[in-house]
Amino acid sequence: MIQRGIETVLDDRGLRPGNMFADMELIGIPHRVVVSERGLAAGTLEYRGREDSEPAR
Repeated sequence: MIQRGIETVLDDRGLRPGNMFADMELIGIPHRVVVSERGLAAGTLEYRGREDSEPAR
């Protein structure tokens, strides 16, 4: 996706999600897409922009 100006980060450190989300806030990641086992089973994912108060599903 670099050709289109989109950089991605895969956080697979094995930490709890809250710790990973806090780290993303600290380094300033502007958009977050979360794909989880529960979401995959339901056919959904979660998107949240840096300035959004609630995640979109």
